[in-house]
Amino acid sequence: MPNSPRKASCSLMLLVIWEIWKERNARVFRQHGRHAMEIMNSIKGEALLWIKAGDTALANLLARE
Repeated sequence: MPNSPRKASCSLMLLVIWEIWKERNARVFRQHGRHAMEIMNSIKGEALLWIKAGDTALANLLARE
C-alpha cells in the first residue's frame, strides 16, 4: 500500500501527542509528573496496544526499528 508509511507516521504522531496531552493534564490537574523515560515507556506500551488492536501500518513501521 503506497500510503502505508504516511498512515504509520500519522498513527505514531497521534500516539505521541495523546501521551503528551495526558502528561500535561496530570501535571496541571493532579500536580503529578513523570520522568521523560517513563513517558517514553508509556508511548511504547500504548503503541503495542494499538498494534494489537489492528494498526498494521504502525506495526510495520516499528518492526523496522
